[in-house]
Amino acid sequence: MRKDSYLCHEYIMYMIKKMKLHLIGILFLGFLIGCENVKFPEKEIIYDYREIGSYLEIANSFDSVYVKPIIYKNIVPLENLTVQERKDHFLQMVVPAAMAVQFELYQKLEKITFLHNRLKQGKEILPEDRTFMQTEMKKYHAIDIDDLKKRLKPHPISLTIAQAIVESGWGTSRFCIEANNLFGVWSFNKGKNSFKAAFKRGDQDIYVRSYDDIKHSIEHYYLTLGRAKPYQKFREKRFDMANPMVLIEYLDSYSECRNKYKTTLRNIIDKNDLTRFDCFELVNESIVMK
Repeated sequence: MRKDSYLCHEYIMYMIKKMKLHLIGILFLGFLIGCENVKFPEKEIIYDYREIGSYLEIANSFDSVYVKPIIYKNIVPLENLTVQERKDHFLQMVVPAAMAVQFELYQKLEKITFLHNRLKQGKEILPEDRTFMQTEMKKYHAIDIDDLKKRLKPHPISLTIAQAIVESGWGTSRFCIEANNLFGVWSFNKGKNSFKAAFKRGDQDIYVRSYDDIKHSIEHYYLTLGRAKPYQKFREKRFDMANPMVLIEYLDSYSECRNKYKTTLRNIIDKNDLTRFDCFELVNESIVMK
């Protein structure tokens, strides 16, 4: 992962493009809100799902800020590599999936905002859009639309990746390799998508959540932070700002280690320059209108 002039140029061009698209999007949505019986212009990602047998099959590189949405169905063992190789391959597997989840959450947030604005103006929305809003309200345990927006808005990729690194040991944990479980999600209750862990908590059995691919693990992670009561202050803060170092302070409830955990996250983000991923974007050709 180089910090050369090419990458710097790509970053500058990306930021200019992002600001232009953001302004155009605001103007366009403002126009649509004033129209009758319009449907939100949804976008979707064309995914490239892959199951691999070796780290040699990991395809992504970060020479550019534009990343292909390759979703890996499994995580291959990385413990026999050098420290830097292990880090590089882990990031190449996880970052595209995290970016994809973030993109989808922003799509939902923009759609909810669009529909909410229409309703506030006394305009009608389509029946399927009303059903969509009700479904998301129930899914995220939201008390109203404003609350739903806070629950949906994703936080920076750098924080997501840092937590995945801590919880999975850079992709070397058994949970991660056998269950695509990046965040060490477990339960005392056996579910259909879980298996019994090799250890207990006290005298109780532990069951590890299993996921079909890396993306599903990250989706569940965002859903947990989006609806669990202990993360209410975290949600409120991330709705107003996107500084991962500040947001970490509101993750007291995520780990029993508390302050030590927060210090570890900050060190990982800083030492591995993870904030560079916060400006990355999925390649244009992978995103199409629904």
